[in-house]
Amino acid sequence: MEIGSEFHISTLDTLKTRSSILNNSDLLLNFGRTAIKLLVKSLQDNNGLKGILLPNYLCESIIQPINAINLPYQFYEIDKNFSVVIESLQEKIKPDWAVFHLDYFNIDKNHELLFYLKSIRSTNIIIEDITHSLFDRKEPIGHFQIASLRKWLGIPSGALIRTNGNTNMGKVTLLLNCKINTRVVEKRFYAANLKKNYLEMEELRGAKSEFLDLFSEAEVMLDESNIEVQNIDSISKQIINNFDFKSMIEIRRMNYQTLYEGLSVIPEIELLNGYPNEMKVPLGFPIKVKNRNELKSVLIDAEIYPPVHWPLPKDLLLIQTKANMHISENILTLPCDQRYSDIDMMRMINVIKKHYCR
Repeated sequence: MEIGSEFHISTLDTLKTRSSILNNSDLLLNFGRTAIKLLVKSLQDNNGLKGILLPNYLCESIIQPINAINLPYQFYEIDKNFSVVIESLQEKIKPDWAVFHLDYFNIDKNHELLFYLKSIRSTNIIIEDITHSLFDRKEPIGHFQIASLRKWLGIPSGALIRTNGNTNMGKVTLLLNCKINTRVVEKRFYAANLKKNYLEMEELRGAKSEFLDLFSEAEVMLDESNIEVQNIDSISKQIINNFDFKSMIEIRRMNYQTLYEGLSVIPEIELLNGYPNEMKVPLGFPIKVKNRNELKSVLIDAEIYPPVHWPLPKDLLLIQTKANMHISENILTLPCDQRYSDIDMMRMINVIKKHYCR
């Protein structure tokens, strides 16, 4: 069985228990980038937001919606261990500017950063991207939190905005219909269904290029089109409302532990997060390695498809630092999600060990 890449669809016959991961304040939207667009635009219109500070290690989909509403932005620095360089943030903080904080791979924040963010909370809005730590048990630090839900399970669309405390976005109006949005969701839904059938039915083994092309086309549309803010689609919402998140959390933790125990003995691999614990739920298993692309090619040859979080956007390539280039050139995220078993994790470990023990 191949490991990684896009999720296949989570259909009703696989749903076991009705559970909720949502808070009463959560607003479910179509995509992470539209959640950012709606939140920041609302703060701009209703709260006098004049600009936003972004970490200098992120993906293009965070910058895109901010550019779309012509909001000024600047970057503060992240070191090679994903820690905020607080002096950089202090130098650039301004009245009526928000701070966008990314929760990288559940990595614990240092106490100095938490203290500083709390100290500016009364004067600057803090937006926390919790996509990587959505299921962690911890106190929020942001006035608002956003997350992409489709990074966690097989849904055509899905993101949330969560409000913490008394700050609010004001009145929100969403489009009922948008052709380009509908086409993206339809392509993703069809591709995820086709992948599910491909994995389950031997006679459809030739369908791989078709669903990969559909996923790719949908992503290009997201990157290049003016995607409007809409509610999450009805299929994705139904899946979320009925998904067995308890089992998902357990499997992810067990798979993470298997990878941790199997890979921690390889000196060429730097593990980015610690031993698994009950407070964290992993999105993936991030590592840093020299000659990252060589290892990635070996894994792909074994039908293991690890993503890179992330290639640097153009904006950051122009002002790159040693730290963000180091991360971008060496990072790799090994899949450890609920689609896979301990056997799959051991296969991945064996491929990696064979590569380094040549």
